[in-house]
Amino acid sequence: MGQALDNLFIFSQEAEEPFIGLQRLKLLPGESLLLVSDGVTLHLPDDDLAVCLSGNNLAANVQRIFDEVMAQGAEDNFSAVVIAIH
Repeated sequence: MGQALDNLFIFSQEAEEPFIGLQRLKLLPGESLLLVSDGVTLHLPDDDLAVCLSGNNLAANVQRIFDEVMAQGAEDNFSAVVIAIH
């Protein structure tokens, strides 16, 4: 997805045609959707990320992600967005 967005916003004759996939998700009450940038996934494996999300306090969960990524020596910026259905 990142490469597709790069190609949309940076014009180059050599750029590949962007592929943008669409998938519908239906979140049920109590479920959350987490969107993170590669700055998170480069430093946190899925198992560690799941541990960061083990709680009902979304702000605390995102803070744990931030703390863990920084503890791993992140050099780049990163983003995390959590959407929860209650």
